[in-house]
Amino acid sequence: MLFRSSFVPVAQQSPIDWHVDLGNECNLSCKMCNPRASSKISNTFIKWGLISESANQNWTANESAWCNFKSSVSAVPNLNRMHFMGGEPLLNKRFPELLDFLLDHNPGMSISFVSNGTMLNQSIVERLQKFRSCDVEISLESIHDNNHYIRQGSVTEEVIKNIKWLCDHQTETFHVVLRSVPQLLNVNNYDQYLQWAWSNKLSVQGIPLTDPAYLQISVLPYQLRQTMIPKYQALIDSLQPQISTTSLTTGRNVSNLAQSLIRECNAVVSMLLAPEPDNVLELRQQLIYWLTKWDREFGLDARQFYPEYREFLLEIGRAHV
Repeated sequence: MLFRSSFVPVAQQSPIDWHVDLGNECNLSCKMCNPRASSKISNTFIKWGLISESANQNWTANESAWCNFKSSVSAVPNLNRMHFMGGEPLLNKRFPELLDFLLDHNPGMSISFVSNGTMLNQSIVERLQKFRSCDVEISLESIHDNNHYIRQGSVTEEVIKNIKWLCDHQTETFHVVLRSVPQLLNVNNYDQYLQWAWSNKLSVQGIPLTDPAYLQISVLPYQLRQTMIPKYQALIDSLQPQISTTSLTTGRNVSNLAQSLIRECNAVVSMLLAPEPDNVLELRQQLIYWLTKWDREFGLDARQFYPEYREFLLEIGRAHV
């Protein structure tokens, strides 16, 4: 269990904004994730012989830890906000109980959590709508099939359907936010993702991938990356006239969404323009190794999802052999 404070008033002995990791229980094996954050990956790594001990952990299943957590929450009467991470929080059997406890303790608080969008249900939404405010941050990398190539175990069409269903429940205090990880495996059509976010008036919290390094955008050949820039520039040009001059843009505020999405486009263009890493050949070997390994596990083929990468993948595949 991890508590992290974003603000600690001098007069308070305890932080009033908490970040809580519920464990690594997860039903997906995202390619940029690791055993510490996904029980599915942990189990696969054990099967592959890459780790000898399970990294699976869920402290809420420990009654003593659970009681201690509730006592800690009760000791902070002015708790302002709690943010939950997993794994997948909705897979946690105690998550509904946790929401009920928080509503009983302090319904005036704000909450947020990150979900992969595969396990949403009406009873959870009804609980979430009772808080002062709630942000449900749905992880989505693409609106096309390469989303479930990246987020292995999901079905992109179903996740998008769930996001739209969740959007129908939005209110002034209950918001849907998209979370993404711009990377080599989605930069080919990430512009369409941003356009979709604009069409649906959804804020995007993009966190560029840094680890594993072999999935960074700069690992793609520089010339190949240059062919993608015009798409992002075209989106910037289409959004520019939509910028409002009457309000500032924050990550979760859609009143000036165009400005936020333009910043996201510019960040991606910067990564497309970045020089190739000094160890790019080594990173490309790692890329083909892991893509091949995961493709065999899930019965996938990267070349079918990325026709624009086909020659690049074939070339580094031959070099790897």
